[in-house]
Amino acid sequence: MVQEPFSAFPQKIKEIIGECDILKIHVGMSSSSVYKLSSRSQRNFYLKVNPTAGQASFLDEIQRMEWLQGKLPVPEVVEYIAAEGQELMLLTEVPGITCLEAMETMPVRRIAVLLAAGLHTIHHIDITRCPFDERLSTKLLRAQHNLDHGYVDETDFDEERQGMTGKEVMNHLYRLRPVSEDLVFTHGDYCLPNVILQHGQISG
Repeated sequence: MVQEPFSAFPQKIKEIIGECDILKIHVGMSSSSVYKLSSRSQRNFYLKVNPTAGQASFLDEIQRMEWLQGKLPVPEVVEYIAAEGQELMLLTEVPGITCLEAMETMPVRRIAVLLAAGLHTIHHIDITRCPFDERLSTKLLRAQHNLDHGYVDETDFDEERQGMTGKEVMNHLYRLRPVSEDLVFTHGDYCLPNVILQHGQISG
C-alpha cells in the first residue's frame, strides 16, 4: 500500500508537492499509484509510487526514458527515490491531452491517423545500439519465470484462453512461436491514454 498522507514521503519530494495541487489518476491497469502535480509557478509533474516488494520496478522504465531522450518526446525523470518500502518516481509532464480525452472533440479518423504516425515513428528508431532485449526468447523465459513463481493469474486470460492453465498457455506460445523476427523498437503499451496530443499533433 502507498504510504499516505504525503508527509510520509522524502523531503525532496515533499518540497515539490507542497507547491502543487494534487490529483490522483485512476486511468490504467498499473499497480502503481499515479498523481498529477499541478503548479502555477513551475511546470507540472507526475508522481508515480510503487511498493518495492512488487514484481516491477521503476528502474526499467527510467532506463528506457533516459535512452529515448532526443529520440522520442518522452517525459524527463526529475527524481527517483527508494525508501520506506516504496519507490517514488517524479516525471515532467508532457504537454497536451491523451488521445482518450481527444476523442471528445477530435474526429476519430484524425486520431487514428495520428496514432499510426506515432507508431511509425517509434518503429523507425535506430536499434543498432539499443540496450533493451525484448526478443521472443527473452520474453518467453520471463513468462516461464512468472509462471514458475506463481505470478500468473489464470483467471485473467483473454476470452480465447479462458479455462486454460498457465502451463497450457505456455505450451501454446511455444507451438505458435514464429521462426524469425522482424526487430523494431516497440512501445509495449501503445494505447489511447498513453499517447499525448497538442495542437493536433503528437506531443508525447
